[in-house]
Amino acid sequence: MERVWRLIGFISTRFHHEPIGKYFQTSQRTTIVLRTLETIRDCCIDDNKNQWAKFTLGVAARDSASWLMDVERILRFLHENLKRSDSTSLLRQSFFLVLKALTNQFPREALLSVLTNLPPLDSTTLDMWKVMLSFPMTSEKILEELQNGLEDKRVCRSLQAQPVHTSLLKFAMMHPTEHVLSNLRDPKKLLTLLSLNSLPILWLVLRALVMLSETSQMVTDVQVLLPEVMETLQYENTHINMKALTIFKNVIRHLEKKEASPIALTLAGRLLPLFNDVSSEVRECSMLLFKDLMESVLWWKKGEMKKTVHRAIIPLLFRMSDNTESVAKVSAVILLACAKFLKWKQLEQLAQTEDIWKIGEYLLKQKRSRVEGYLQQSLPYLWDDQTSLRQKAVKFVAFAAMHSRDLDKEDLHVIITFLQMQCDTHPPIRILAAGTIEILQRQVQQQPASSRWARLKALRCWP
Repeated sequence: MERVWRLIGFISTRFHHEPIGKYFQTSQRTTIVLRTLETIRDCCIDDNKNQWAKFTLGVAARDSASWLMDVERILRFLHENLKRSDSTSLLRQSFFLVLKALTNQFPREALLSVLTNLPPLDSTTLDMWKVMLSFPMTSEKILEELQNGLEDKRVCRSLQAQPVHTSLLKFAMMHPTEHVLSNLRDPKKLLTLLSLNSLPILWLVLRALVMLSETSQMVTDVQVLLPEVMETLQYENTHINMKALTIFKNVIRHLEKKEASPIALTLAGRLLPLFNDVSSEVRECSMLLFKDLMESVLWWKKGEMKKTVHRAIIPLLFRMSDNTESVAKVSAVILLACAKFLKWKQLEQLAQTEDIWKIGEYLLKQKRSRVEGYLQQSLPYLWDDQTSLRQKAVKFVAFAAMHSRDLDKEDLHVIITFLQMQCDTHPPIRILAAGTIEILQRQVQQQPASSRWARLKALRCWP
């Protein structure tokens, strides 16, 4: 392969206008492209072989009509390798170069292949779809092929949809002019499209709803679709989540409290898992939206909201140690808002100091009946990706266990088991957990045998 790359390099530098692809059969060109991508995937960036491979990839991208003809095979290769957990940003950059060149040369085949041949609910499929539609303002050629593709019988059969429904999605990729918005303003068609099991289609629908929700005159059309938009959070996809959060933020902003209050009561609980999302952007936006929802509840409905706000306290407390500075700052702001909503004056004062341990101590001493719930909420953070949060979790669990009089011998055994399962790769946390286990084991000797902590025991299998 290196000899082939050098030959391609030689011809390219000596004969600038020479169509190199003519010297190879079609299948050979595809094989060269795929082998080149494999080399870029497997070699370090400073490797000399990698440099020849990247040069060849550039040649193929510039002459995509000759080199990227086997659209389906190349797309499958890109999908399989982009899905790998070890894919780096440099690798993705090289792969997306090929994807853009392929889409520009064969837009119809590429769009059809993504919609019919790749896993429809896969996040990598959506990543590729977004790249394919990311040309500046989405060129007229891409828009035309997008509409043709969405109305293609194979696509409609795969999506189990009718062309009459998918036809409006072309407008989701355009500037939100009055003409575009009027074509998108069709709640019945959008409702049907929201039910399709395809992330690329769902992303287009949500993009359309974002545009509609930004206009106060059209927010009513979006409002009737909010239950279905809420269900899109189940896919746990960053792009989908961000679109959904933006729609809710826009709608809430345009509504009076009387209309916004029932939405807030329904949505607030669904946002709590997003406080711990892998995307820092989703974490931050979900917290800010949670604050908007608290402010949207009618005063006589605040009692119904209090339980959800209680459940938000611990996630916000832990996220005050988030590695992303903006998330940590927003967590402190929203925690203060929660304290004001609950009318907990002391927590309100402590939240302004942003002293995490004093806040934690206050929560554990404020009402003993809540300690069990706080402990349950803190356990998942023992396995958080961020070292700072795992460390806080070990300390919080230990502090709560040692200062709660409601925990008996079996309860403490459960907590010890969780700490033993933690097995952290970070030495300081591992040492901290071991020391905590030792202290709790001594405390077991002084506790009664009966257990009243059934819900925590049910979590033995975590995670």
